[in-house]
Amino acid sequence: MTYRVCRKRSTTTFKVNDQYCKLFLTPLREYEPNHWVWKFGFAVSKSKRQLNDWYHQKGNRRSKLLHSQITGKSGMKTIIQGFHHVLLMRWNLSPGDCLYIDCTSAEADKQFIAFSRWLRYHPDWEVDACNKMFWWHRPPYAGDPLYKLGKIIPKVPADPLAPVVDAGYFEPFLFHPYPGVLEDMLQSKVETENQSSPVQ
Repeated sequence: MTYRVCRKRSTTTFKVNDQYCKLFLTPLREYEPNHWVWKFGFAVSKSKRQLNDWYHQKGNRRSKLLHSQITGKSGMKTIIQGFHHVLLMRWNLSPGDCLYIDCTSAEADKQFIAFSRWLRYHPDWEVDACNKMFWWHRPPYAGDPLYKLGKIIPKVPADPLAPVVDAGYFEPFLFHPYPGVLEDMLQSKVETENQSSPVQ
């Protein structure tokens, strides 16, 4: 029996001083079988309605005014708290999925620099400087052979804000090998060792 994971848009809203900050995490397309690309949208406003108009790209005055802003009136504080929520929301992705943040405001260069400073502490994010985009992939990555060897069960790591590097790669999931996989791997290892052993 097989099944497909249902991927739906998720949002979160928080306040910085008297302004609303809203993040939108939206599935866009399947880039590998059963692995999807997600987009993060982030905006700041005193009006929730303006935030929704901006996200849905409505051509009204509310949406156009918001497009020219980066962080509202709260400056870097908004970027810091916003990225904190991005790190928490990324665990909504299924294993092998990826997300990106693109700098599309009227001051894209300034927006890109602001995010780049914060991402220096998170080397598991890929930076596309040409297109002013930031990418993150949830382990195990789409090309990982583990998918062919067993069942992947996602979980949130003990520290959801930490970068996924080195041994941390294996923290966001549990791996249950298919029947016979471990025996086959052990047999293959033994045969390799026997072939490399010197003849007595």
